[in-house]
Amino acid sequence: MANSQLSRPGQVMPEIHGRPGQVWGSVVIPASGKATMRIVGDTLHTSTKTSYGLEKKEIHTRIQNIDAVEVVEGRLWWLLFLGIATLLWVIGIVFIVLFFVLKQNWIVVHTPCSHLILFYKKSENVQGFCTNLLNLSRQLNAPAIPRQQPPAQATRPTNTRPAPTAG
Repeated sequence: MANSQLSRPGQVMPEIHGRPGQVWGSVVIPASGKATMRIVGDTLHTSTKTSYGLEKKEIHTRIQNIDAVEVVEGRLWWLLFLGIATLLWVIGIVFIVLFFVLKQNWIVVHTPCSHLILFYKKSENVQGFCTNLLNLSRQLNAPAIPRQQPPAQATRPTNTRPAPTAG
């Protein structure tokens, strides 16, 4: 069997697939290509390959460094901006209609240094992936509980005082 993990209902898969995302200013936009987020040990591997193989990127993030995971379903605001900018031509109306019709789903993994964005299809088990990722982060960031030494056996104290002398 080539793949040792068979997909069963309810099983949490350690990876999700989709398209990469980019941030321009404060707007999230999908990029062309393929992306994968995969949990490997105590790291999150993010692989991105743009269309036509022009760019390939591998990001390895320690799961301990993950601050938050965001799962978003929303509109693509760049379509509205593009529609308003081209409203003088008839094509602007098409972009504005697409803004109201299309919804996208994406996941954002926040770290102190970067934001990893992946656009996914509704069929991906993203909630399970996020839960698995945050549980692993919580385990790795939990303080180590020191082992307690077993109590020493109680011994009877011996009298080390010198015996009284008559004087």
